[in-house]
Amino acid sequence: MKDFPRCTTIKYYYSDKTTSNTFLFGESAKKNNIYGNLIGSLVLTEDGVIYLNLHQGTIITPDSYRDDRCIPMEWITQRAIKYAIDYQPYDFDDTWLRGYSMYSKDFWQLTYKDIRDFKIKISLNEFEPINEWWG
Repeated sequence: MKDFPRCTTIKYYYSDKTTSNTFLFGESAKKNNIYGNLIGSLVLTEDGVIYLNLHQGTIITPDSYRDDRCIPMEWITQRAIKYAIDYQPYDFDDTWLRGYSMYSKDFWQLTYKDIRDFKIKISLNEFEPINEWWG
């Protein structure tokens, strides 16, 4: 049986529309003005692929998550994020603030943009992972 590819988390998203490069909780979160729950994170695999790892629900996409790399089903591809932007049926202004960020196009657009920005940094060799590689 294959194992997950080695990976590292490169960005965290919270339900109060805040983000961080390291996981913040408790007092460290309050010091950084983060008052929401963790809703997702971007995961970078050792072969340079970036996924959105969802923590509080997901949309249904036509993407196939089963492959020979043993990627968990909770890890959403950039293609699936683009699908969410194009076909997500909900787009309420206050959904992210109420903790329903999975139904907010703002959330999906931010993650799509962040993946694009990280890929540019990686290709220019300007990216250094902050967290340990795990897997």
